[in-house]
Amino acid sequence: MKSPKALVNEHILAWARRIAGFSLEEAAKRLQKTTEQLQSWEAGEDHPTLVQLRAVAALYKRPFSDFYLEDPPEEEPFPHDFRRLPGEVALNYSPALRHQMRLAQARRDIFLELASDIAVQVPSFGFRAEMDAEPESLGVRLREFLGVRLAEQQSWRTPHQAYRGWRAAIEARHALTFQIAGVDTAEALGFSLAFDVLPVIAVNQKLKPNGRTFTLLHEFVHVAIGASGLCDLVEETVRPAAEQRVEVFCNAVAAAALVPRQDLLAADVVSARGDGLHAWSNEEIEAVARRFSVSEEVVLRRLLAVGRTTLAHYKYMRAEYVARYARLAQEERQEAADQEMKRNMPRETLTNLGPRYTRLVLESFNQDNITLVDASRYLGLKAKHIRRLEDMVLGT
Repeated sequence: MKSPKALVNEHILAWARRIAGFSLEEAAKRLQKTTEQLQSWEAGEDHPTLVQLRAVAALYKRPFSDFYLEDPPEEEPFPHDFRRLPGEVALNYSPALRHQMRLAQARRDIFLELASDIAVQVPSFGFRAEMDAEPESLGVRLREFLGVRLAEQQSWRTPHQAYRGWRAAIEARHALTFQIAGVDTAEALGFSLAFDVLPVIAVNQKLKPNGRTFTLLHEFVHVAIGASGLCDLVEETVRPAAEQRVEVFCNAVAAAALVPRQDLLAADVVSARGDGLHAWSNEEIEAVARRFSVSEEVVLRRLLAVGRTTLAHYKYMRAEYVARYARLAQEERQEAADQEMKRNMPRETLTNLGPRYTRLVLESFNQDNITLVDASRYLGLKAKHIRRLEDMVLGT
């Protein structure tokens, strides 16, 4: 039996494709239709069948019902693009990145709605900063706000522990943290949504744990100065002067928070060398990096900032690190291609959505405020995994 036609709003069809980030040709190819066929749907000359509309909704990642609306639903604008000079990739977001930014917005809305339903108060975000602040002192104030002491930081024995520790500290201060999936690090390392209530920080899950930690703090500073942003954090990139200033500032504050000046100078390896501009060996930098549970690049950045190395040495060593990151990334891609790894979906969900969001959804489900179907949809997880996820969350 032939599937009936779906009498959808053709303007919504065209709008949904553009918002999803597909050209007419790309969408037609993914839907296995001709460009002319898709054009006829968007012009209202023909209509997709219900089966075809389901494929369209899945590709554009829109609710089925959206295509019957009279007007497009209102959506928050994407965060400002701090990545590169406008005209290169500004606003040229891949469908995967667009989807992740929309998901972050939607999950924040879900959190606020569920919190209201079960009378959970969501205080305003309590940390604000100005661009004329001195990065060193602001970094210290940021640490104090998050309540992360040096002893605790030094107790984190692995980069994973450090990342989880900083992430938990940020979520405890009334923010949401997510990991974005399916987006290449060359496109974006992270983004932030700087709301007064319940800001959102998202980091690329493909980053190494140390890279995720630095991105967390970088985006935290974006939230503090009220500048939602989509970032790549690379200072060498050519940007307009105002945007470059923001990215350099956020990097400097994040580094100062992770490695405070006085604690760095007091570290055995650094204090032994004394004042002056020094060249540092890999072993020395690695020793300091372990002490603060950060990457070697962050340590090198801080040594430059506190006047303990030269810009030339920084650039030389950083080039080595960049080459190393590229080699490791290639090795990991090869390993992933060589072996089939069984995914732990509940663990993956908790890692990507963060404990705070996940816990609230589960609490709402257990209090019968939402159904199992709702919980499954809000978590992006099959219903059969919900109870296992709950066991993990109760153990966190």
